[in-house]
Amino acid sequence: MEWIKKVQEKEAEFLKIIYKKGEYFYAKDIVQEFYIKLMKYATEDKVFKNGELNMGYLYYVLKNIFVNYQNEKNKIQKVNMDEVQLAVNYDYYEGDTSREFELQIKEHISSWSYFDRELFKLYTGICDEYRTESISMRSIADGTKISTRTIFYTLKRCKDKLRTELGDEYADYINKQKKKQIK
Repeated sequence: MEWIKKVQEKEAEFLKIIYKKGEYFYAKDIVQEFYIKLMKYATEDKVFKNGELNMGYLYYVLKNIFVNYQNEKNKIQKVNMDEVQLAVNYDYYEGDTSREFELQIKEHISSWSYFDRELFKLYTGICDEYRTESISMRSIADGTKISTRTIFYTLKRCKDKLRTELGDEYADYINKQKKKQIK
């Protein structure tokens, strides 16, 4: 195993190779792993060619160890779903009727024309549960190239339909939404 000492004399070059590949923190560990693999699997005949170090072979081994390291580093860790505790919004189960009412609104607007329905959904965000506030009429007009006047009157007509169909429940829902925006 005297030949491994001759390989170790070139450690600076091996580190330089790893540095060029972009790994600085674990470069010495990768080179140490390289020595271990050489001692375990390589023979003196593979490492030396005509009495000199076979740098092509050594580079190939070092590169493969680096690629294996990168592959391990980039693996996505899988998690058993039984071990994960899901966050539950308990307010929903304790009498939060706004979700139920939103379902009623969705049911009502499903019978509207495509234009009215999609414009109302876009403005209110009623089908987007992650959005907390409505989009302004001007930003809708800018994005869709529909005049603000058309948007205003369409939304007014949609809100009037909901008021007549749902009555006081719709007014209560709007008041709750305004209180949420104030907080």
